[in-house]
Amino acid sequence: MINLEIIDGSKGSLLYPRISFSPETGMGLIAGESFMDDSKVFYGQIMDWIRDYESEFPGRKFELVLKLNYFNTSTSKMLFDMMLLLADLYATKKEQLHVHWYYPESDPELFDDITDMGLDSGVDINIETM
Repeated sequence: MINLEIIDGSKGSLLYPRISFSPETGMGLIAGESFMDDSKVFYGQIMDWIRDYESEFPGRKFELVLKLNYFNTSTSKMLFDMMLLLADLYATKKEQLHVHWYYPESDPELFDDITDMGLDSGVDINIETM
């Protein structure tokens, strides 16, 4: 299993977040802004990586850190799908999943969106300000 690394702007613009997923550490990071048109393709590769990780290392801890300043509606849908995937993969081993979501303190609406996403997906999200 390989690392998944995408640096801001590597797709030709700053519409894409920084991505860093490591099987060695069992940690994934999504940071920056996300308002690309092809969010299904972009986040699909991340969800494939998560599936592969859980398949290759069943029961091993996985930690996801999100530090998104902004994301559009299509990204929101993909993030919710990612939370549903995590809820499914870790349904019987919730103690092995840790999701930390940092948001700008000046954006209380984002706090509400993250809270709703956690409640609706069944994923316990630790929400903190940046």
